[in-house]
Amino acid sequence: MQTSLSPLAIIALQSIITRRKHRKMTEDNRFINIETKLAYQEDLLQELNQVVITMQQQIDKLELRNQMLRDNLKQIEASLPSEANPNEQPPHY
Repeated sequence: MQTSLSPLAIIALQSIITRRKHRKMTEDNRFINIETKLAYQEDLLQELNQVVITMQQQIDKLELRNQMLRDNLKQIEASLPSEANPNEQPPHY
C-alpha cells in the first residue's frame, strides 16, 4: 500500500525539515559564539590578572622606596642642629 502525498503536503514537509535544519544550525552557531566569547573572556581575565600582579609589584617597590626616603629624611633632620623653638623669629626682626 503506497500513499502518495499531495504537492502541498510535500512542500509543507520540506518547509518543516528546512526549519529544523536551520534551527539546529542556529543553535550550533549560538554555542560557537558563546564558546568564542568565553575564550576571549578567559584570555582577558588572564591579561588583567597579570596587570594586577605587575601593578602590585610596582606598588611594593614604591612603598619600599618611600620608606627609605623617609628614613633618610629622619637621619638628615637628626643631623641638623636643633633649635630650642623652631617658630621663634630670628633676632634681626
